[in-house]
Amino acid sequence: MSQEQPFWSGFIVAVFEHMARCRARFKLALRYCRQHEDQLKADACAKSLYLGDGSKFWRSVKRMSNGKATKYANCVADVTGDKNIAEMWKNHFAALYNSGTDNGFKIKFLERAETINNSSCLYITPQDVAASCRQQKKGKSAGPDGLHMEAYVIGCNRSFVRLSVVFNLFLSHCCLPNEFMQSIIVPLVKSKTGNMNDANNYRAIVLSNAVSKILESIFLQHVKSSFDSDMFQFGFKAGHSRGHCTNLLKNVVNYHTDHGSHVFVCFLDFSKAFDKVNYWHRFNKLLDDNVNVDLVSVLAYWYSHQQMYVQWKRVTSDPFLIGSGTKQGGILSPYLFSRYVRDLIAGINASGVGCNVGGKLYNILAYADDMVLLAPSWFALQHLIDILSVLVAEIEMSCNVMKTVCMVFNRTCKCKVVHCTYPAFSLNGACLKYVNECKYLGHILNNKLSDDDDIKWEIRSMFIRTHILLRRFGKCSVAVKMSLFRSYCLCIMTLACGLNTHPLFLNVWRLVTISVLSHSVNIVGLTV
Repeated sequence: MSQEQPFWSGFIVAVFEHMARCRARFKLALRYCRQHEDQLKADACAKSLYLGDGSKFWRSVKRMSNGKATKYANCVADVTGDKNIAEMWKNHFAALYNSGTDNGFKIKFLERAETINNSSCLYITPQDVAASCRQQKKGKSAGPDGLHMEAYVIGCNRSFVRLSVVFNLFLSHCCLPNEFMQSIIVPLVKSKTGNMNDANNYRAIVLSNAVSKILESIFLQHVKSSFDSDMFQFGFKAGHSRGHCTNLLKNVVNYHTDHGSHVFVCFLDFSKAFDKVNYWHRFNKLLDDNVNVDLVSVLAYWYSHQQMYVQWKRVTSDPFLIGSGTKQGGILSPYLFSRYVRDLIAGINASGVGCNVGGKLYNILAYADDMVLLAPSWFALQHLIDILSVLVAEIEMSCNVMKTVCMVFNRTCKCKVVHCTYPAFSLNGACLKYVNECKYLGHILNNKLSDDDDIKWEIRSMFIRTHILLRRFGKCSVAVKMSLFRSYCLCIMTLACGLNTHPLFLNVWRLVTISVLSHSVNIVGLTV
């Protein structure tokens, strides 16, 4: 009789077989990871974008590119040494933001603020603070106080109550603490391929305290006002874009040329429009809109006492005050600039001279400070330019006559274009030059209203973007590549040109889509 096996031997055999199967699956998974290492890394980086979190995706890309990050220059504008460069930037920005004068508007504002009977008292509730915090963007750099926006957004209701008490004290005393008004200017390189020693290759990025953004967001709800001329301003408005403005310009020109009329257009260029705004004049305009006088007084104190520092590497310059311009990086700044130029747009529109479509006058279109005048005759446009020169002087802005250009769209007569010659337009005694083509709001416009040049430029841009995408994420799966392609390469789709139906674009669209899917077409080799 054979000896019986122990009762637990079957259990050991089952565990051993399970361990062998797990080890086999592990080796298979490890072999797959080694064979698809590049794809897995790219998919892990792009997974956040595929799931709809674009900000997390770009942070991942930034971490991957840290080794290739642009370094600071050791010499800028012939100045060496971090401390000397920081002081150079301080002098540069101090001269720029103090280039204007108040011209008596400060005294006028202070007198009006004292005499206005403030019957309606503005009170900020904890609910207002909570709503403002929910609107703020997270993941931004901290200001001079070192506090991030998350500290307020994720805060408890008790913090909202305390902030509302502090904000109401600001309104009652029309004063702000110095630490609240401090901001830091960080010069960043515009073009990484350009000359990093050239001061003109830098732009200013301003870091403000997070709590100041919360207060500005609350103030924005109380200073807004509307006027009929606001329909001609496409900048800083929800649901509006540069494509809408350019598309309207083309439609107005097409309407008149098709009905046998010339169209004369003047593309205006203002010199440092945002940096030379007379904010005392702007505060008087807010009083004209019946904005709460305490709120306007707080803004006036804020603008006239704000302290700016320049940070270069780890060196911080001495502070300086701001005498003109809009608050850099402020939530209120876009609206305040639109309100500042509203009277200019309204004055042009009130002249009654310009292009008429269906009983509606279109003689000026604006996207922030990018403005264009339209008229069906030479004398009409010169009349609008004369009115503009007066209105611009009233708000203490100036036009750059070297960059302000004019264009003539010739009328069509029996399917033929009628060409004529006209004298030069005059602005403040200087002659404006005619051009046959110019770049307006990122689109190439010519006097024939042809979209071919603009479409070719956009297609070239799409090629460049697609090549960058394939170079970095070519190993991704098809689903991830298509998601990246839609979000990163389709920003060229605007209303200004007929890209959706143009046969040239459709052919290139097919080629690029095939390239993204299969990664078998050399994007650099494609030509238009």
